[in-house]
Amino acid sequence: MSDSEKPHPQNVAGPFYVVDGCCTACGVPETVAPELFAYDSATHCYVKRQPATPEEVEHALRVVHEQELGCVRYRGTDHLILHRLAEADASHYCDSPLEGVGPVLRNTVTFSATDDEIVSLDEFAHHMQRVTPWNTIRTRRPSASFWSALRWSTRTRGESLLLSWYRDDFHRLILSPLHEAPQRWRLHHDGPLGLSESLDRWLSEDTRYDNVLWFSEAEWKLRLKGQRRP
Repeated sequence: MSDSEKPHPQNVAGPFYVVDGCCTACGVPETVAPELFAYDSATHCYVKRQPATPEEVEHALRVVHEQELGCVRYRGTDHLILHRLAEADASHYCDSPLEGVGPVLRNTVTFSATDDEIVSLDEFAHHMQRVTPWNTIRTRRPSASFWSALRWSTRTRGESLLLSWYRDDFHRLILSPLHEAPQRWRLHHDGPLGLSESLDRWLSEDTRYDNVLWFSEAEWKLRLKGQRRP
């Protein structure tokens, strides 16, 4: 282990750790996994408890994916976790990275809704503003020419939204019903993995949505079986 990856002294023993002297108090650990992370007197985060359930492992992985500077690292050897991090293009956050596995962006998700009237991208934008208060979330609607290019009509009940949390780096989200499956929807975006993670958190935390399945563009085109997490 290099000096640049020296763990913070208050980290508990275990696979996830925070690098000493790296934290900028970005707010990601305390927002995504407050049960696992804490801050010392100098506002430097550390791992106060290792994940003990599959849900807590997901929270820890989300922190690794969504962090700004790579302060949270994984020194374990669990093949599934290493594979997940490799697919997330986060092998450089692993002390023992998995070889031969490249990044996979799953940016298409399908899900069921208890009531079609509640399905709205505006709800997701409000969710982002609520859970990431340190970011300024901006939204806007695409121009009419965008819909013409897609050759969609209003009868499809499609909805699109441009969303940005950093300057003018807007990402497009497209929501549409799956007509062959009542009360089931498809949502696609052109952003990074972090946007998939945020969408997955929104869908998994709201009890009105279930049966969430994620696909890469290739997996969707080939009609392959989706997976539960992006």
